[in-house]
Amino acid sequence: MLVASSCASATGWQRTSARNCEADGPPRVCVDVAPDRPLVFGVGGAELVPGECAEGPAGGRGGSIKVTVRDGGTPGGEARRRVHARRGRELHVTVAEPLKLRVADRARCE
Repeated sequence: MLVASSCASATGWQRTSARNCEADGPPRVCVDVAPDRPLVFGVGGAELVPGECAEGPAGGRGGSIKVTVRDGGTPGGEARRRVHARRGRELHVTVAEPLKLRVADRARCE
């Protein structure tokens, strides 16, 4: 019996300021929140604030990755969710009330 696990690297993700992603590049997760709130997101060891993106390690394949969010305005306010981030794709994550992570968009990189 062969069991395959499809998990993206849980560490080594880095914040990126690149406006575009590459079609053959590592998976990319961006976080968006409207209206702006004092939130901090965690993706593969990288910490992001709304409007920022993180890329997986070079050569990373993608798969399931844990995303966390902490609300600076709510003591103990934290949520987490596993999302599927694919190589050559950009995944946008947002937060719905009350502190529930959801996937807002998936886009192919060019």
